Amino acid sequence: MRQVVRTHRVENKLTQAISTQGGLTIADALQRAAESVEEVREECMGALDDKIAEIETATSRQAFQGTANEMARVYTLANEILNEAGAFGLAELSEAGRSLCELTGNWRDGGIDVEPIRVHVAAMKSLRRPDIAGNTSLRMAVLDGLRQVTAKLSAQVRAAG
Repeated sequence: MRQVVRTHRVENKLTQAISTQGGLTIADALQRAAESVEEVREECMGALDDKIAEIETATSRQAFQGTANEMARVYTLANEILNEAGAFGLAELSEAGRSLCELTGNWRDGGIDVEPIRVHVAAMKSLRRPDIAGNTSLRMAVLDGLRQVTAKLSAQVRAAG
């Protein structure tokens, strides 16, 4: 007795879609995506400024205690700034957010002086100013200063740990 084996081909929708003529080209899809980003740019820039202001308010000398909850909130806001600024091509502002994430991530349990955080806030605010945003050497100088602050404090954490 001989066995009969039947093979069934499953219809692959992706293969069909790719082989079908028409639709969007990659260039068109990228153009539409860029236009969509530009449509929300102004709103998102306002949101970035609001987040920077929130960090500034949260870390005012009178209010800031450096508790774990406060540090977590600053970290969360800095992470949002890092991501959102990066999505809009604001590389230096994104880097400032990353630096603040590193700084506050190392001090999650508190114990940090508020001044390094406030330095980051001042740097972020300055990076949003048109006169600095349009000057590459000034933007790089701001980032170099933040890197020095973060490196120094990160070294203190490693030495203490």
